[in-house]
Amino acid sequence: MGEIHTELKRVEEEELGHKQAKVDIWKYVFGFVEMAVVKSAIELGIADTIETHGNFPMTLSELSSTLGCSASHLYRIMRFLIHRGIFKETKTSQLGSPAYSQTPLSHMLMRSGEHSMAALLLLESSTPMLAPWDGLSARILGTASSAFEAANSDDLWSYTMANPAHSQLLNEAMGSIARVNVAAIVDKILKKCREAISEDKGKVIIIEAVIEKDNKKEDKLSNVRLMLDMIMMAHTNTGKERTLNEWEYVLNEAGLQVWGIEKLLSSKLESNGMFRLSSYASLLEMERELKGVGEEVLDHEQAKKEIWKYILGFAEMAVVKCAVELKIADAIESHGNPMTLPELASTLGCSASHLHRIMRFLVHRGIFKETATNIVQSSPTYSQTPLSRLLMRSGQHSMGSFILLESLPPMLAPWHGLSSRVQGGDSSAFEAANGEDYWSYAAANPAVNQLINDAMACNARLNVDAIVDKCKDLFQGVETVVDVGGGNGTTMGMLIKAFPWIRGINFDLPHVINDAKEFEGVENVGGDMFDSVPKADVVFIMSVLHDWGDEECIKVLKKCKEAIPEEKGKVIIVDAVIENEKEKEEDGLSDARLRLDIAMMAHTITGRERTMKEWEYILVQAGFNRHIVRPIDVVPSVIEAFP
Repeated sequence: MGEIHTELKRVEEEELGHKQAKVDIWKYVFGFVEMAVVKSAIELGIADTIETHGNFPMTLSELSSTLGCSASHLYRIMRFLIHRGIFKETKTSQLGSPAYSQTPLSHMLMRSGEHSMAALLLLESSTPMLAPWDGLSARILGTASSAFEAANSDDLWSYTMANPAHSQLLNEAMGSIARVNVAAIVDKILKKCREAISEDKGKVIIIEAVIEKDNKKEDKLSNVRLMLDMIMMAHTNTGKERTLNEWEYVLNEAGLQVWGIEKLLSSKLESNGMFRLSSYASLLEMERELKGVGEEVLDHEQAKKEIWKYILGFAEMAVVKCAVELKIADAIESHGNPMTLPELASTLGCSASHLHRIMRFLVHRGIFKETATNIVQSSPTYSQTPLSRLLMRSGQHSMGSFILLESLPPMLAPWHGLSSRVQGGDSSAFEAANGEDYWSYAAANPAVNQLINDAMACNARLNVDAIVDKCKDLFQGVETVVDVGGGNGTTMGMLIKAFPWIRGINFDLPHVINDAKEFEGVENVGGDMFDSVPKADVVFIMSVLHDWGDEECIKVLKKCKEAIPEEKGKVIIVDAVIENEKEKEEDGLSDARLRLDIAMMAHTITGRERTMKEWEYILVQAGFNRHIVRPIDVVPSVIEAFP
């Protein structure tokens, strides 16, 4: 009985792990959203405006009027920022209109002020600083130059000297943290420092990160230090954040034999002649046991930690993209057993030292697991997790193509124009960045179109599995189903397999259908959903309506309604529902839906994720008499609409 209980517990834990992985993956798919939205808030001057307004919260209408931007777009930006605790929201007597006030974290987004970190965030989100991330995989594979130099044709320091605007921003950013990174070999610098001090009472004080051997996942500062290490890998040739052992090596090489580590504001006194190594991230730490420290002070100290995940916000997405490109998960899966670092580096054909830093970052986030080996005690061994399996380039639940799509340069470029979008630009940020809208760009670029189809297939596999599990009666008594915007047919193929009594029609634009797969029981049909939809008992439309505004959605839904029989037909919509009361806000899916909503703002003209009230509006306008919503434990819900 004990063995059975143990096995049941293992299976249950494995299922929970898979379920959580399907939630966590979205913060890597849309990893740039947080950084882009916070950058937009700085560029728009949201925090500065609320601060100038005085002690009273600022209503949405007041804020949008002062900033001169679209109230509807600004509302979505503020909803995202409030969800992360960057601003506070209160309801006013003005018909329930939201009003916004500052937090310690939002104060750090002001363009000026003692604790402003705005310049650093603007620096790290600038085009020349983001471009190197696209070459991180090549960096791991052992290219001679830094990723920054490969992307910008100059190393960071030469580029800075040649570009005054970038130099000014860099200086302002470094002023934010009172720290200047210098591109030189550490032991040479330290030797010069040692020569500059007196032998008997001199000392050298270094303020730098110290990466701990066992980084605690819940420690936000450990997370910051590992992000900074990835920044160094992308932006410099030999730069890195160091562990204690690595610091010990360079200090000894520099002739500094006696040294110690202390955190600032600690109660431990510094001894004469001791070398003091203080993690600059530790500048943000205070001993919370100190009596008399008020809650407000603690909030400010917490804000100083939180801000780093926005400043270095692209690191997570870039490293995960790198893992997908290098096929790390595929290599470990093919190996069959945990892989040592030398084995993995040899299989991938890349630098072991660089790969170690990448894996350290991924292990810290729980994407891979690390264990010690008996062969070489210091050599780590890596194994898969439910989350890492989602990074494989193939497989039933792979999300690799989706991550590669969202991290493509043409998909990232629109984020730089998010502020202009909020200020009421006529075209989408995607069109402004790429010269044409999303769909035209895809049609004109076969490689991108293929990746879009592959990404949509990833999404389909994730969602259809959930539909089959949670909505087994969805197609009961149904003979024919048309999938509107069905892409390469993956969705319809999976539905036919799960519900073999139905006959399927995969319907999409002709250039998409040209690349569609052949599935038994599925007919591929090209056309335009705005003109007509093939007749069927049920119209199935997944992750399509969120690309469009209300007017377009109503038009499409009317065409869908015309395609189904009035007495037994229905339209099944699979799309996100924001603020669904049946779901808990802390379930992680709410965060994914809000990220997706901002992605719609950047990539489309009128697209958005909708609340239940917004769904009700377009369904009623399209002529549907009733509808039901069924949560399915993934980002979208199932909405059944009846004529």
